[in-house]
Amino acid sequence: MTEVQKRENEMEEDLEMTMEEKIEHLERRIEELQKVINANLEEAHNAKVLDVEKIKEALNTGSDYVMNAVKPVMEKCQTSGKEAVAKVETKVSENPLISLMTAFGIGIALGTAVNYIVKSSERKD
Repeated sequence: MTEVQKRENEMEEDLEMTMEEKIEHLERRIEELQKVINANLEEAHNAKVLDVEKIKEALNTGSDYVMNAVKPVMEKCQTSGKEAVAKVETKVSENPLISLMTAFGIGIALGTAVNYIVKSSERKD
């Protein structure tokens, strides 16, 4: 073998090693990225679970608010459950616009409560 052929062989071997090293580096990088993706997926799943819990808490708080608002009216009437339902049905049918506005107001109050609870819990995190 001549000196030129030896150098050409050495250069080819160096080139092959370099390519193998690059491939190994890329494989390691792919593994690292897969770990990051898996961690992000797990974190996203946990965040969804937390959001459900926040919604449950907000709904519980909202329902407590509605119950506290309705309780004095119910105590004032001091009627049986059937009579109270009949009274409410009568009031709603007599005043549908006021009933609609009341339901809308309660919806706004619940939405505000949910928004406040979610934002306050995000600030804590």
